[in-house]
Amino acid sequence: MVSNIKISPVGFAVIFIISGCIVLYTQRVWRYQSFEMKSTPEQISLKELLSVSIEMAEKGGLEVVQVMNEKKLNEKSKGETKEGANNPVTDGDMRSHRIMTHGMKKAFPNLKVISEEHETLKWDESEVKMPKMNRDEVKSITGDTVISAGDITVWIDPLDATQEYTGMLFQVYCFTSQQLV
Repeated sequence: MVSNIKISPVGFAVIFIISGCIVLYTQRVWRYQSFEMKSTPEQISLKELLSVSIEMAEKGGLEVVQVMNEKKLNEKSKGETKEGANNPVTDGDMRSHRIMTHGMKKAFPNLKVISEEHETLKWDESEVKMPKMNRDEVKSITGDTVISAGDITVWIDPLDATQEYTGMLFQVYCFTSQQLV
């Protein structure tokens, strides 16, 4: 037994309109939805770079505070500035440098990172925790751009104002800065 179903022209029009609305709605959502771009070793998402930069500056700053609280600065001299003043370096500088530099390199292996401090020791990448690539502070930024890792340079000053730091003045800064070529 075969039954025939007939759709009235009004019913057909209603189904057609509803289907059209669903298609238009999904296209609009897909078009304006912000797709998250992800970094690769060769390409870096600027949102992810910003997230990692914020995290590394915070972790570097916490390390500077921890060294200060330990009261073991181990101050040394890197030499003199052009003006003839002592240019000190402390464990706070070096530990902050390691956290910030190695964290950036862990997240972005092909990124060029230049730090004010230099070290000759090799670092064990397995000991470095992967930084958070999508911090809450950055999630609200709409849009993203992915740039070749070779076109980005990050400068790090792990502890700006080392002389004030060694004098136990507590307004010191950890900086990261990016340049896009």
